[in-house]
Amino acid sequence: MLRISLVLTFITPALADDLDILSRPVTYLVWDVRAVDGRSHKVSLYFHCAAQLAVNTPDQPVMASRARVGALDVLRAGSREQPVLAKSGDNLRIDWGYLYVAAARQETGSSAVASERNARAEFLKSGSLPDADDLEVPRAANDRSPVLAFTFDLGEVGAHLGLAPLMVAFDDLFAIEYFHRKLRPYWRRERDGCSCPATGR
Repeated sequence: MLRISLVLTFITPALADDLDILSRPVTYLVWDVRAVDGRSHKVSLYFHCAAQLAVNTPDQPVMASRARVGALDVLRAGSREQPVLAKSGDNLRIDWGYLYVAAARQETGSSAVASERNARAEFLKSGSLPDADDLEVPRAANDRSPVLAFTFDLGEVGAHLGLAPLMVAFDDLFAIEYFHRKLRPYWRRERDGCSCPATGR
């Protein structure tokens, strides 16, 4: 019998009249959780992004790390080699730059860099994640599938609970090569004094 309704919405602020916001590589995840049987239920959520999102082929070695930025817990993954703008052609995926998953510390139950198998197993066992990050990196993205994982302990959920606790982003560091010059993505075009031909800055 269905007791909980869970709707996950992906929101990207694509404001056409503000290029800085439009070009930011961030997506917000919003959960809408509610009980549908008239009762309250204890609810925990699990979410992860696989490090394979940051490589071209699954056998490429990946690195992973964590940081605290203000009130956010931030997990990061990327290829070890970081071959910036080194490939061209079809059927290629970006393998430079970094995948980020971040959430407000007070909203999360736990976070971890872990193998997918261990992360899922620990969540099913205890509702949490492994106590320590997996430090066996670099390793191939398909070697025990390292993931950036978060859990959220929502406590007792009744008729409605809306949450917006998670951000997923990909910072490609450099986006294009223009007249033999590597340029930053538009949203960070002024970092390190890098100018953008479109603005003349």
